[in-house]
Amino acid sequence: METATHNIRFAQYTDIENILEFIQKYWKSNHIFVKSPEFFKYQHSDHDRINFVIAGNDKVETIDAVLGFIKYSNEIHPDVCLALWKVAKRNDNPVLGLQLLEFIKETLKPRSISCCDINEGLLSVCKYLGYKTGKLKHYYLLNDQLEKYTIAKIPNQYPVRGGVDSNKNYLLIHIPSFYELKTIFHFERYNKRRPYKDEWYIKKRYFEHPVYNYLTYGIKKGEELESILIMREIVVNNSRVLRIVDFIGIDDDLLGIANELCRIMYKCHYEYIDFYLHGIDSKILSDAGFVLKDISKEIVIPNHFEPFEQKNCDIYFFASQQNNFYMFKADGDQDRPNVLMNN
Repeated sequence: METATHNIRFAQYTDIENILEFIQKYWKSNHIFVKSPEFFKYQHSDHDRINFVIAGNDKVETIDAVLGFIKYSNEIHPDVCLALWKVAKRNDNPVLGLQLLEFIKETLKPRSISCCDINEGLLSVCKYLGYKTGKLKHYYLLNDQLEKYTIAKIPNQYPVRGGVDSNKNYLLIHIPSFYELKTIFHFERYNKRRPYKDEWYIKKRYFEHPVYNYLTYGIKKGEELESILIMREIVVNNSRVLRIVDFIGIDDDLLGIANELCRIMYKCHYEYIDFYLHGIDSKILSDAGFVLKDISKEIVIPNHFEPFEQKNCDIYFFASQQNNFYMFKADGDQDRPNVLMNN
């Protein structure tokens, strides 16, 4: 796409060095991509191109704006989530950032576009552009067998809710490999959901991640396995928590795993299990034993761990549509390492 001032196009591998220089100068000097170009390639490489749109200023041969994106599938018109959207301050084109977005819409023709963890101050702009906006709900399940919490902040005398009585008791089955997952779970069954996450995405995102070790569990009802949970353990000093970062399946299946989650939580001595989400009915989460975080009660269930900050954090998003739309903690470039660590 040619504008009066810029050449807007998909990035190539030869652009990586210039993109990282742009991120270092205009976004964050110690960004994980700057520190680890290999991680940048892992997250944004896509066959023979890089999933970034760049605006090149031909007059001075520099990049004036970037917009990264994550594809949820290898379909012709995938659902996409935007990531790292920045225009250089030196740029004098007031709509350059929007032109990058238009390029994605015109070339990829994505089934849906969303963005996770946007600045609250931009919500009105997103609404003006016709996008649906919202805030992820933050649920948690506290370990009622602990006397002290060091990651969470729980007021004294706060009633801790443990397991729940349920007429549904399903099993959580650990699925250690992608090969095993694809033999027992049918991804295409959920291709009407937005975003649709296919085998390619799940394999790359959770089974080939170069830094994090994700845990995949299937919800088994008798001989059926129609839902999966993706989780990640986080350790701070000598304490640990478990985060549900993705879910694909039948919402009602969550009603039958409360006791299984408690079993895992007690066995591994997690302070809590938490779940950021949009798209699942609140009653299902409540009946499954989860509590919706209420900051008015001085409870703190942290979100930032690299570095660790013991404070609550709201996650805002926008989406081109919300019919059958789901969003979780690991969507887009969320649940991404900020520091390098050894596996």
